[in-house]
Amino acid sequence: RAEVEAEVEAKVRAEVEADVEEIRREHWRERLSFDKEIAKLNNLCALQSDRHLADEAKIKERQGQLKELEDRLAERDASMLELERRVKSAGQMAASLERDKRAMAERVEGAKAERAGLESTIGE
Repeated sequence: RAEVEAEVEAKVRAEVEADVEEIRREHWRERLSFDKEIAKLNNLCALQSDRHLADEAKIKERQGQLKELEDRLAERDASMLELERRVKSAGQMAASLERDKRAMAERVEGAKAERAGLESTIGE
């Protein structure tokens, strides 16, 4: 029974870890995309400033966009942490449910054996 529980726990843990890894990869893909966008906006701001082509309103607009992207990135980071917590919790719950299912199956088998013994005793 302990071996089965360990096997189930290992399987669930592997599935959870795979899910977490996929979420991490997606998070870092999005993070890279945001970082590229932030760098692009920073470069645009620098070029405009260096060439004295942009007025103060345009620079502030770009900085507002940059701030908005940084805020969105911070939200993504927070949601990533929440997703990791949920995935971990779901994995633990799945393992617990699997253990409960096995225990219930063992009880049913025990009850069947007890019933068969009683029926045998009654038949005698």
